[in-house]
Amino acid sequence: PARDCPEVQAAHSEKLDETDKAVVAEIVHDATKACADRLADEGHNLSAYNTTQNAADVNAVRRALGYDQVNLYGGSYGSLLAQAVMRDHPENIRSVVLTSVLPLEKSLFVDASATTAQAILRLLDTCAADDACNAAYPDLQSKLYEVIDRLNADPVPVTDTNPLDGDSYDALLTGETVRANLVTFLYTTQIIPVLPQAIDDVYEGDYELMTQLSSTRLALLDLLSRGMTFSVVCAEDLIGRTPDDLLAVIASMPSQLVVGTELETIVEHGIYGICADWPVTETDPAVKEPLVSDIPTLVLAGELDPVTPPEYGELVAEYLSKGYFYEVPGVGHNIIIEECARLLAGAFLAVPSQAPDAACIADMPGVVFDLPTEAPELVLEPFSDETRGFNGLVPVGWDELAPANLARKTTALDPTYFVLEGTPGTAAELFGNLAGQLGLDPEMASDSQAQVGNFVWDFYTFERRGNMADIALAEDDEKAYFVFLVSTPEEHDALFEQLFLPAVEAMAPVPVESE
Repeated sequence: PARDCPEVQAAHSEKLDETDKAVVAEIVHDATKACADRLADEGHNLSAYNTTQNAADVNAVRRALGYDQVNLYGGSYGSLLAQAVMRDHPENIRSVVLTSVLPLEKSLFVDASATTAQAILRLLDTCAADDACNAAYPDLQSKLYEVIDRLNADPVPVTDTNPLDGDSYDALLTGETVRANLVTFLYTTQIIPVLPQAIDDVYEGDYELMTQLSSTRLALLDLLSRGMTFSVVCAEDLIGRTPDDLLAVIASMPSQLVVGTELETIVEHGIYGICADWPVTETDPAVKEPLVSDIPTLVLAGELDPVTPPEYGELVAEYLSKGYFYEVPGVGHNIIIEECARLLAGAFLAVPSQAPDAACIADMPGVVFDLPTEAPELVLEPFSDETRGFNGLVPVGWDELAPANLARKTTALDPTYFVLEGTPGTAAELFGNLAGQLGLDPEMASDSQAQVGNFVWDFYTFERRGNMADIALAEDDEKAYFVFLVSTPEEHDALFEQLFLPAVEAMAPVPVESE
């Protein structure tokens, strides 16, 4: 079972407007101890949750499924787990794909202060080396340092909205918030292009984009099983590493790019203080030995990965006699979602005895930064779907996720989204399905009803994860139809008039040809 710590999630959310970072650290530490105490009181042996035991579980699953050998994939913590399986159960593995690799001999929590700072510097250097990015956002490193110092001294009140549930919180935009946002979204390749603009905007006094990043980061608080994380980390990650090691790593980096908390607080209430209260026993120090193996292994690293940088992947590959290492340009921590990475993995799994064809790496453009441009003119074009039986209008140039299902994506964080649909059934049935998908009350009444174009439509407008959503529903004797638009509050009125209503008016059944 997952060992989650809702106490910690609540502490983070409730103290977004606390100005004293030492107070925040203490509160989060206390919440973590409360989680440990609760799990212990419930009778859980947290020492049973570590990478060696997890590796045994992987092998037990293999055995239960009846496989003599398996191909193993591990990314991020999964890369650490995969190495443990390779070490402890090598005879049962045909081949391995490792992405975002943490070497067994490294400490995630001690060494991350250096890797995250270096990743931010790589991002800044990448922008500076790109003529267009550098022209749009010059002197980005000096601007970032000034922004972090300024906001740590004088935080700006903002409102963060969790995009998953729409809950809003009074918060302070601090320099530490800016740094943490950069680290968090270097994980996510799709958001990396907008990070230089976010830095430059804050420097110019525009906090909207950075606050949007902070709000998105709120949603990520619920994705981590902290009980599992601390059980693993406190049992094995810190073996052989002292608080002085952590402080030395922090001191070696620019002050603006490391956790902006007093050193005493970092030791007392950071990972070492948490582990002092976490009820696990340290595992055998042998688990920190580098993995030496002759199992065919593909190792992939993201150029801008903030926690498992390319040099980590190279380090692991050095001990693998049949290992192949590749750095994927312009990519953060989440590598396998990239098409080229999947092609490499697929080719390797097909023939693990040889290096895969890596030609796709040379074709990757690296980071294509979001640059300031004028918003493109909204142009609509006819759309016809004979399979679903309707005609309508869709915007030109938007990304087609599926037929008549489009995302604008003018920036990495653009939420604007548009859908047309025609499906057998009634409008009431269709709304029931939509309500389930969108978390709406299925008994919600429409805001208005009107004859527009070919149908009488029911119109609904509501907030969705901090944005505005519009639905229009209609039906005829054959099927139900809907038009759906998600837009920011700032653009809602304009897109409602220029896109949503014209699309509603144009919606029509495909004419049936007479015999």
